[in-house]
Amino acid sequence: MSRDEERDEEREQSSDADGEDQGDERASDETEAEEAAPASEPEKKPAKKAEPKAEAKAKSGGEKSSSAAKSKAVSASDTPARKPSEAQSSGSGATPVYVLGALLVGGAAGWFGRGGGEASATPTTDAPAVVGSAAAPGDATTCSKWADEVCTGAGAQSEGCAQAKGAAELLTEKACSEALNHLPMTMEKLKSARASCDELVGKICTELGKETETCKMVTETTKRFPPKQCKEMLQNFGEVMTELRQLEKQNGPIEPAIVAAQRAGDAPGFGPVDAKLAIVEYSDFECPFCTRAAATVSKLKEKYGDKVRFVFRQYPLPMHRNAEVAAQASLEAHAQGKFWQLHDLMFENQRTLDRAKILELAKQAGMDVKKLEKALDDGTHAVAVQNDMKLGDQIGVSGTPTMIVGDKRVQNPTDFDSIASMVDAELARLGN
Repeated sequence: MSRDEERDEEREQSSDADGEDQGDERASDETEAEEAAPASEPEKKPAKKAEPKAEAKAKSGGEKSSSAAKSKAVSASDTPARKPSEAQSSGSGATPVYVLGALLVGGAAGWFGRGGGEASATPTTDAPAVVGSAAAPGDATTCSKWADEVCTGAGAQSEGCAQAKGAAELLTEKACSEALNHLPMTMEKLKSARASCDELVGKICTELGKETETCKMVTETTKRFPPKQCKEMLQNFGEVMTELRQLEKQNGPIEPAIVAAQRAGDAPGFGPVDAKLAIVEYSDFECPFCTRAAATVSKLKEKYGDKVRFVFRQYPLPMHRNAEVAAQASLEAHAQGKFWQLHDLMFENQRTLDRAKILELAKQAGMDVKKLEKALDDGTHAVAVQNDMKLGDQIGVSGTPTMIVGDKRVQNPTDFDSIASMVDAELARLGN
């Protein structure tokens, strides 16, 4: 082998080694990201196994597949996630379509998930050029004023606002002063660049109705979209509307007969049984996100305990080993008049929740532990748990927590202020 060939081989081996090192680093980063994921992530009901291929993916991904689905969604640490539709379809072209199953509850997939994050400060070819020249950092007051004016006109979440803030850090005082003098021209260019997004919103709201929740969602969400994305969606308008119609159907008002069934029976709850308004929650005692919803429920009890009927329904998710036994135990606690005591204790200790721990907590709650053990052994409340889940399926429950106020679904079951606003509006409408 010649010296040149030896050197070539050494370079090739070095390149391979570098690639392996980078791969190890990426794998390490992914592992660290998974370990750093918050324990309070919303819980999803896993999709049904449709074929061996899907089954293999589910086995290899486990609960990680849930995280992967959420990575396509708008960041919504305070909002409950929903199961992606089993009919996740994709076009044959280069722009795949994902189902929008969670848009109105804060997590966005599909077309409206692509621009869900904060607007990028990196200019795109569709955005108007910033007036002025970048040289050295400019005067904070003048440049900040210019950026603020742009953001006021374009919208705080818009791409134009993000671009202006980024440019303001680079422009000189003279350039910022000039930009302020030419502000009307800049705003006109921004408006022109956003024409495709305005057209998209107009077409969607005309199709679905301006008063629909989906129209309101689209109006807000597209403010963060770059014009290029709006143009792409207009080109694929039929696919976009198919997703949005499914979403509107899922998130429309619940039928009166189903609403009545949600509050009927002897489920745990509080408030007057004959109250005009009912709030119903579907929960899982091993769901971390449900712990936060439980804190919200406590606030609702303080404010509306004598005005509304609150009903707690069971929806133990299959990936939680002890959720089913916890659900049955809570119903035995209800039978013994100790539901809320055990409810609070189980959520406080959900990380160590197993049968032995539940029996220990039941004793702390003042329950007859022997009766509880017999109820669990005999499956006394198993049918009641399954009946709750069937009721949940009627309103499209696909994850926990899920909450409804009257005939309307709550977008974020952990946000007390937004739920209180819904309750106040419904009580006013009902004359309470």
